[in-house]
Order: sequence, then C-alpha cells, then structure tokens
Amino acid sequence: ACNPVKYLTENQVLLNKNIIQTKDKKLKSEVETIIKQKPNRKMLGLFRLDLRVYNLANKGKQSKFKSWIKRTIGEAPVLLDTVLTNRSVRQLQLYLQNTGYFNASVRDSIIIKKKQANVYYIINPGNPYVIRNINYEIKDSLLLSVVMSGIDKSHLKTADHYNADILMKERDRIANDFKNQGYYYFSKEYISFKIDSSLNSRQLDIFLNIRKPENAERLFKVYTINNLFV
Repeated sequence: ACNPVKYLTENQVLLNKNIIQTKDKKLKSEVETIIKQKPNRKMLGLFRLDLRVYNLANKGKQSKFKSWIKRTIGEAPVLLDTVLTNRSVRQLQLYLQNTGYFNASVRDSIIIKKKQANVYYIINPGNPYVIRNINYEIKDSLLLSVVMSGIDKSHLKTADHYNADILMKERDRIANDFKNQGYYYFSKEYISFKIDSSLNSRQLDIFLNIRKPENAERLFKVYTINNLFV
C-alpha cells in the first residue's frame, strides 16, 4: 500500500503533480484553480494517506466494510487523463484572453517516470493590454444621460488591464441603474461592448452601445408609482 502505483494496470499512469511554469508569479497563483485534474491529496505535503487507505481496502476479497472505507476515508488513484490535460490548456488560454493577454501561448508537457506523471503547463503570457479610452455610442440622449449619471460608479477605468469579467460587471451595474430610474423592462441584453485592440501599442479602446429593440417605446419607457395599496 505504500507504493501508490502497485495496483495500477499496465496502461494506467498515476497523476503525480501539476506544475505551472510562467515568469508571472501573480498569474501563476490565479490560474492554479483552472486546471481540471488534480492529483491525490497529500498529508502535510509528504504522502498520500487517503490513497494508501484506498489501496489497502482494495486488496483481497471485497466486503461492505471495505467499500465503506474506500468511499468515506480512502481516495481512488487519480489516473492521468490527457483529455482533461488538453481541456485545461484550452481553459488557460481562454482565461488569458479574457484578462487581456491577447498574445499569450499555453502548451503542456507530460513527463512519466515509474508510472507517475508530472504535467507541466508552460505559459508565455506576454504583456497584457490596457484600456486607453472608453467611448459611449448612445444616440438617445435620455439613455445616455442615465449612463452618464452613474459614471462615477463605473468599473471601467482607463489604464486598467482589460478584463472581460469587469465588462460583464459594468453591464450589470448599468442595467441596475436603468431599473432604479424607472426603466422597469430594461435588460442588460441591450448593452454591448465593442473592443478595438488594433492600436499596435498593447492598448485598446472600448465602445459601449445600447441597442434599441423593435418595441423600444415600451421597453425604454420610464414607469412611475401610481397607487399604493395596504
């Protein structure tokens, strides 16, 4: 039971460790949770007690007690799954794109020794893009006035790193401002962003637009309180 790979079949490989290689230490801590497959837990960072318990209970004739031990105390061996490795690479690439690292590259390298695999995720992030200008392309003056009235609460700031999550947060904030000012049927789906990153300077411009649907007269109507009933 002390040998974690003793009971593996010929084609099975135990996932020993995930290793993220990048020069950006802050980025390294941010992306650790994105990796899809985690190795078996280690006690005090030294040995895999849960896996040992599982292997001990997995020996010999099986019983309800052994099944209970494996299910509640033990942990089945985490076998290397290259499908999950590839998915992790794609998710890492997507995360980097969404946080402004438009020129980033991610690749994996798997080293197997004695039926145990170390998976390396090699990230070359490049430099993140920052926001140069924020433009409001809203032709309707009333809608524009609502947006501008809450500009001091905006999550978008010039010189900040681009982040797609911040755009979504800003979208929610503006939609709430509209509702709080009487636009009862206003939806965040009417708000869109266009990104211009073709400035060749690792800067980008953001253009915010509010789309007017066909029934905009009703959807963009300001509602007031008529009667209160107690």
